[in-house]
Amino acid sequence: MRILAFTDLHDHMPFFIKLKKKAEQADIIICAGDMTIFERGIAKVIAKIASLGKETYIIHGNHEEAVNVRNECAKHKNLHFCHKRVFRMNGISIFGYGGGGFSYVDRGFEQFMESFKYALQKKNILVTHAPAYGTGVDMVMGEHAGNRSIRKYVKCFNLAVSGHLHEANGRKQVIGKTLLINPGPEGRLIEV
Repeated sequence: MRILAFTDLHDHMPFFIKLKKKAEQADIIICAGDMTIFERGIAKVIAKIASLGKETYIIHGNHEEAVNVRNECAKHKNLHFCHKRVFRMNGISIFGYGGGGFSYVDRGFEQFMESFKYALQKKNILVTHAPAYGTGVDMVMGEHAGNRSIRKYVKCFNLAVSGHLHEANGRKQVIGKTLLINPGPEGRLIEV
C-alpha cells in the first residue's frame, strides 16, 4: 500500500498543489494535523483535502480543535477523523491521536494505547501531531522536544507519522522496525 503522508500544511496553496500531484500515486492519505492557521478557513481547507479524492485519515494539530475537525470531516465521505480511534483495513491498523505537541508526557495518549493494544495487527501505523522524544524527528536547535509517552509505544508500529516541529520537516529515522517520519507540508509517499 502506498501512503501519502503530510502535516503542517497551514493552508499554504503551493504545498497543496504539490500534494495534489503526489496524491495521484497514493492509495490512501494521512494528515498529521495543523492543516490550518488557528482554524481560519477550516471548512475550505478540509474540503480541499477531500478533493484529493482518496480515503484520508486526519487528526487535528495544535492549530485546530478536535470537534471542529471531526465535524468538517463528517461532511466528506472520504475523510476519516481518527483522533483516539483505530481504523483497520487490509491487515493494517491506523492509530490516530491528535492535538498537543507541547508536553513531554501525555497520559491521555498512554490511556489510548492501553485501551487499544488489542487492535495491533501485523502492520501498524501511528499518526500523532507530536513527535516521539529522543528521535531524529523531534530535534529543535540541537535539543529533543518530542513526547516521551509516544516514544514509549513507538516500537509497536511499522510507521509513525508526526509533525508539529517545522524544523524537522522531511526528517526520518528508523528505530528497530519503525520508520518515524515528519513528512512536512509537501508530503511524502511511503510504501507500507
